[in-house]
Amino acid sequence: MKNFALTILLTIFTLHLSAAVIRWPEDTLKCDTFVMKNGIELQVRIVGFAADTFIVQYCRDTRGSKIAPGQIQEIRYATGLVKNRRQIRREARQRRIEFQGPERLARIGLLQLLGIIPVGFASLYAGIWLALMGSGSSFILPILIFIIPPGYLLIKGISNLIKADKM
Repeated sequence: MKNFALTILLTIFTLHLSAAVIRWPEDTLKCDTFVMKNGIELQVRIVGFAADTFIVQYCRDTRGSKIAPGQIQEIRYATGLVKNRRQIRREARQRRIEFQGPERLARIGLLQLLGIIPVGFASLYAGIWLALMGSGSSFILPILIFIIPPGYLLIKGISNLIKADKM
């Protein structure tokens, strides 16, 4: 029993000393890890954001770089938070909308609403042509062709105007 206790004590003491010798570089503890699409892992600090890129600084040296969100597979933050590709793209899209500003978003929404007129006439023409020439007795397809494109522009235009108003 004494030999067993002595063996356990010496093992714990040895492991404790060997763990004390391991030195973690302080820089990498505070760094985020970018896992790229090709499998490369980069130790970086996120310095800022541009419209479509992360502005990063590498941990091992002072070089800076820009990395597009489309190249990143996963981000592991130093705090332990992990974001997958879908979350990264969603946040990049939101930053791009905020970067564009509310004036540009309102202009896009207004153009979408004004685009209803020519798209409506074109889809009306296509719907009438299909109704008279090709569809026979079914009027469902011509009605859908007349309703869906202008309806999409109406919904997107109104939603862009509402987003611009909230910003």
